Amino acid sequence: GEGAGAVISRLAWNRKPTSVFDREATVARETAATRNVQPVKVPYKAGDVLYRAGEPLTERQRTLALAEQARFEASLPLVTRAARAGGVITLVVIVTLAVSGYCRFFYTEHFARWWQAGRLALVSLAMFWSSCWAAVSMPGLVWMVALAPTILLSLLVLVAYDRRVALLVTGAQALLVAATLGLGAGFVAVALIGSMVANWRLSEIRTRTDMVLGGLAMTGILALGVAAVSCVERPMWPGIVEEIARDGLKAGLGGFIATAVAMVLLPGIERVFGVTTGMTLSELRDPKHPLLRELQQRAPGTYNHSLNVAALAEAGANAIGANGLHLYVGALYHDVGKMNKPEYFVENQIRGFNKHDKLSPAMSLLVIVGHVKDGVELARAYRLPKSLLHYIESHHGTTLVEYFYDQARRQAAEAEADRPTEIEYRYPGPRPRTKEAAILMLCDAVESATRAMADPTPGRIQALVRSLARKRLMDGQFDDAGLTLRELAQVEDAVSKSLAAVYHGRLAYPKAEPAPEEVEAIVATADRVAAEQGA
Repeated sequence: GEGAGAVISRLAWNRKPTSVFDREATVARETAATRNVQPVKVPYKAGDVLYRAGEPLTERQRTLALAEQARFEASLPLVTRAARAGGVITLVVIVTLAVSGYCRFFYTEHFARWWQAGRLALVSLAMFWSSCWAAVSMPGLVWMVALAPTILLSLLVLVAYDRRVALLVTGAQALLVAATLGLGAGFVAVALIGSMVANWRLSEIRTRTDMVLGGLAMTGILALGVAAVSCVERPMWPGIVEEIARDGLKAGLGGFIATAVAMVLLPGIERVFGVTTGMTLSELRDPKHPLLRELQQRAPGTYNHSLNVAALAEAGANAIGANGLHLYVGALYHDVGKMNKPEYFVENQIRGFNKHDKLSPAMSLLVIVGHVKDGVELARAYRLPKSLLHYIESHHGTTLVEYFYDQARRQAAEAEADRPTEIEYRYPGPRPRTKEAAILMLCDAVESATRAMADPTPGRIQALVRSLARKRLMDGQFDDAGLTLRELAQVEDAVSKSLAAVYHGRLAYPKAEPAPEEVEAIVATADRVAAEQGA
């Protein structure tokens, strides 16, 4: 024990390395050993099997197969390579022309100008390049990296346009990617299945939960689709089931990643393509929105009127399958221009006091008509989506402000002056260009007129709605809206029922048709109220 302590003490006092690494000597010996290694050559002759279908490739087999493919490609005559390249270019041109022609003929409003089609072409090209580059860079993840950009393109087009365009563009994109990467028809089938699920689950995105659930549904269906395609296309060798499961999981993950990226890109999509998603509309209908809150404070009567019109318009839109949510939000904001001069509109005035009594008909007209222009300016100042501006500018179309026009005619007759023309007392327009805008125009007039009725029975309400609808129709206000007579009748019925439910609880009340002169009196009252309210 005492000797061991002395040894430890001695070693600890004068510590020295027991060995030293000589880098130069080591490198020299490695170089000499490498020179002595003789190269091993494995001869291959024509007809030798490099690998068999269904067997997992070793790294050596993979390297050999790639080298053989490169040699084969280099040995092809120039004419053969040019023909192959020409075939690919021809396929791209044919598919591009087919998609462009379909969009140009059936969606003229979206592709009327070259930059509208170019916008879609650039996005498609970016997704095509991403699929091909990622698949070549990461061949082990081909089902995920090639499929994710294609599904992302489907989601972008679905949000920007509609289901048919999304399905068409996805099919064309999948066809080009499959032809370029040699993935076969299975890839096209899986991509189309994913696009169909997107059309089903994500055609109307109102909340982020919709996006998440849609992404999960797409994950499952893509995984199943890849598994089914693999069972058809691949030989069923031992171990193939695990490989199919891995590829299915990768494809499903690619679909979920595409959904997550689309969720992040939604604001940009709306701005670039000029569309408004259900998620944005759901945010805009919130009463806490700054513009709606200001309308509540400065013109509470107008705000209540807008709420009633929105409910009626949504019922009318749902009756014909139009976009009820978009119309509801547009109706909430259609009269925001009134809050610049709220006291000049009846719904905001103290009973028995009307500021128009002190104004000439021409001045009253300027105030009433001005709320449309003011509303558009406010909507732009608060950065409302462009698609909502049309509701504000067109909810009166080019209708005649009959009350003040009649006043001006009577005053001109009394003063023996020149009588005013109708064109001077019409709103500047434009007229409604969509079915939703036409429904808003009708509901705006009907709601104001119904509140002015002394006895709003179901029969009277129905007669009023029908009369006002026919009046707007005969005045040409619905000419550009694409609203059919059958759809107009369905809207009238839905709006009448909604009004009767609000103003009269007993829907079983006898619906006796009012006399023609009574209807004329009701409509005249409606026109006066509408003129005074700017409704």
